[in-house]
Amino acid sequence: AEFTTQVLSPCFTFSQDGRILAVAGEGGGGELWDWEKPILTHHIRAGTGAIRACAFSNNGRYLLFGLDSPKSNAFLFDRQTDQSIALDGHTHMVRATAFTQDDKYCITGSWDQTVRVWSISNGRLAAASLTEDAISAIQAEGRIIHVVDHARRPNYYKLEIET
Repeated sequence: AEFTTQVLSPCFTFSQDGRILAVAGEGGGGELWDWEKPILTHHIRAGTGAIRACAFSNNGRYLLFGLDSPKSNAFLFDRQTDQSIALDGHTHMVRATAFTQDDKYCITGSWDQTVRVWSISNGRLAAASLTEDAISAIQAEGRIIHVVDHARRPNYYKLEIET
């Protein structure tokens, strides 16, 4: 396979079943590949900045991109509808993305020291938390978000999502 997306600062992630590969990088673009064949199935335009983080939802329907962009910092792409939702609110680049295990929420972590939780059904902010430093990695486990900040200190935050 030959990738057409410029991947100087690449972001790669596989769907949970290992069949779909997402490749993203500079210029806010990405590609989805059927890795069994391998063939390119989608070109995705997530924004104008470099994509710094990406994650598949557990069911493989959604792909979340974190960007280094002043206009919009995160995009949620729906593979079933080929539609994207901009998730605006961070004031610095998004370097970490994740989904809750039930795929009801997606999570973004930014160098603005915030973790934000977004409803997948409507794209609205459901919860936010300020951390001690820029966010480098996040992972959701039940209602707990595991956070690693830029200083590489593991910090743990409990999600408080109103349903």
